[in-house]
Amino acid sequence: MKIIEEVGWRGKWSLLMMVCLTMANLVWSEAVPVWSEKTPVRKFLALDPGIQLNSKEHDKIIIDNGILQITFSKPDGLIIGIKYNGIENVLDDANTIDDRGYWDIVWYEPNTPLKIDKIEGTQFRVVTQNEDQIEISFSRTWNQSNLGSQVPLNVDKRYKLFLKMFTSTHYTGKEVDTEYRNGETWKKVFGPVFVYLNSQSRQSPEQSNKNLWEDAKRQMVREVQSWPYDFVESEDFPRAEERGTVAGQLQVLDRYINAKIILPRFASVGLAAPGETGSWQTEAKGYQFWTQTDNRGYFTINNIRPGTYNLYAWVPGFIGDYKYNVDIQIDPGRTIKLGSLVYQPPRNGPTMWEIGIPDRTAGEFYIPDPYPTLMNGLPATNYNNKFRQYGLWNRYTDLYPNEDLTYTIGECDYSEDWFFAQVNRYNIWNTYCFFANICIYICMYIMIKVYNHLKVRINKPVREAPEFSTGLIGRDNAIARHGIHGLYKLYRIDVKSNLLVRGKNIIYLRQSRSAGQFQGLMYDYIRLEEPPRT
Repeated sequence: MKIIEEVGWRGKWSLLMMVCLTMANLVWSEAVPVWSEKTPVRKFLALDPGIQLNSKEHDKIIIDNGILQITFSKPDGLIIGIKYNGIENVLDDANTIDDRGYWDIVWYEPNTPLKIDKIEGTQFRVVTQNEDQIEISFSRTWNQSNLGSQVPLNVDKRYKLFLKMFTSTHYTGKEVDTEYRNGETWKKVFGPVFVYLNSQSRQSPEQSNKNLWEDAKRQMVREVQSWPYDFVESEDFPRAEERGTVAGQLQVLDRYINAKIILPRFASVGLAAPGETGSWQTEAKGYQFWTQTDNRGYFTINNIRPGTYNLYAWVPGFIGDYKYNVDIQIDPGRTIKLGSLVYQPPRNGPTMWEIGIPDRTAGEFYIPDPYPTLMNGLPATNYNNKFRQYGLWNRYTDLYPNEDLTYTIGECDYSEDWFFAQVNRYNIWNTYCFFANICIYICMYIMIKVYNHLKVRINKPVREAPEFSTGLIGRDNAIARHGIHGLYKLYRIDVKSNLLVRGKNIIYLRQSRSAGQFQGLMYDYIRLEEPPRT
């Protein structure tokens, strides 16, 4: 079985929802599906003293603390109304009750069409009610009679003023999808997530919006410092004292840059499920905990759930991924000090030339202005978010209507002359060309992102066999979703001396698939290395 989660939400506000799902033991054959266990996951709402709970009506539950009133359908557990600040319902009550605030799971059994399940509950109960909190449960138990009509999950939902998407191919694509097969059990807690509803005295709209935004950022800092919250009463959400800590120092050794150890600043260091180097990118079933190093490479990862992890890292300014070669076992209340960890980035020789910055984005390359009719005003005011505009891929055709991009080493500037994505050109019949090339006069060490098939030729006509081919790669949606980075892939191409000539050398990077406008790739960084020195 494959599960793809999507969120259905209508209205001005979103609500936090914390949900734990337990997989059924399923064998997709003639065998009967059975549960390994039923793990309750309860809806929880922590509000101020004096909270009122009305559960007497047969079809709804109302919770009111004098400021915010939330109405749930009963026993489904759908959020059908939010009354706040004089607004009777901030959700769109023109929609049907099951189309306001809900989770849905898009799923399918092997070789069957997609199905949509809004994971509606069938039972309601009050778990806890006191002056500090109310805990309520909307649950549903799967059984054999639901085979094929409901996703095989025991569901016991839990809310807290937000709705959290836990996995989706909408941006990341199928490589980050999750699959559950052959009796595998699975459980994961999402949330709680805090949503802050602030207010402001009457001012000009511009000043009022600015004050609200600054106040929300201050509140965010306070909430980050308060995490993990101590009010959650669930065995599946460890408290701070039940979690662990990992600390250490990351160092970099690249003798072609510096003979001495380099102390990386703002390197990303994280714990994720055990796997191969870089596997954290596509691991979605387990938990991940990340931080950044300080100016001297020191890092501390706090509030880690107990379990077995690998430690991974990547460093801006250097290619590749780091993985600590020993599994790390996190126990409650334990601090693990790893000491100094040395990362040696892949390298064969000194750099002859380079294009871009190895920072896992294409943000340093040329990003065109959007079409005026498609412009989103918010990112347009921030250069760092200039890529967040619809239709930028078609601007490539405007800039290169007849021939593709040519980049000359020593003459061109990648911030002005390297289009941020290698995409298809469209012609006057609005079809997309198969020949999307970038010519580089000399090359090669490549990091590639996004859905495509890249072929590399050196001083050869396009019709001859390439020196290097990636095969079909990527399968994510970063270009279509206005992103600036996708899954990180590192490729090394050995350039044999007999392929080069004295004087001008041309490297062709050919995008060989053109099924549509969103097929393309983004480069992080390209460099040519000299042969290793002895």
